[in-house]
Amino acid sequence: MTNPSSKNFFTTGIFADAKENIESFNFNVYMSYVLQQSLEKRDQLQKIYEKALIERDTEAIQECRRELDLFDNSFALTATMLEKYETLN
Repeated sequence: MTNPSSKNFFTTGIFADAKENIESFNFNVYMSYVLQQSLEKRDQLQKIYEKALIERDTEAIQECRRELDLFDNSFALTATMLEKYETLN
């Protein structure tokens, strides 16, 4: 009796589908976590920015505005990349 190699075992048949589903699930869970953490950090930064506006701290306002813009641009870039990835697959 021959043993199927473990490489072929997970690359063909029903186990290949299961492996792809698990990888997709893991990717989605990780991306959800990263997005949640990023949104929480952006929310904290937004509160600091609003406090700086109230205090009229121009240096803090400029720094926070740059960081907020960086977050927003990163979110937009990620959304675009994910959208293109989805259309390719």
